[in-house]
Amino acid sequence: MDFGAHDSFDPSLNETLPRLLGALQKGSDYPGADLTYELSGEPQTLDQAIDATGFDGRLVIGSWYGRKHAALDLGGRFHRSRIRLMASQVSTLAPELRGRWSHARRLNYALAWLEALRPARLITHRVAFEQAADAYRLLVEKPGEAIQVVLTYGDGA
Repeated sequence: MDFGAHDSFDPSLNETLPRLLGALQKGSDYPGADLTYELSGEPQTLDQAIDATGFDGRLVIGSWYGRKHAALDLGGRFHRSRIRLMASQVSTLAPELRGRWSHARRLNYALAWLEALRPARLITHRVAFEQAADAYRLLVEKPGEAIQVVLTYGDGA
């Protein structure tokens, strides 16, 4: 909650999201999320993200799919719910903002947010590069214990 997120879901567990959100079936009390981020990089997860998004909600697609094709169900619930799909691209600004947001202003704004959020507190493990195999094993075998694993070089900084 410190970062504003109420829930996150592993898209590889296909049944987790609908079950945790009240199955999103007719008669469900779950209204859907106002704002959903799809960050998995897996095109099939987009339908799950659409299912999680409520009426007039926004779905920000922050993933890079490369050459993967994303087949979506844009009928029924998606259309009736007026869900807005938004692509996230960090290297450019929307045309209406370009004149007011110089590179220096964007950098200062980003640095201020980094200071306020203190994302380094999410680093749960620092592992020497030579033990990278241990870090990957941790991520596979105990994913709930690792939020962010950083490989270190030399003095560990």
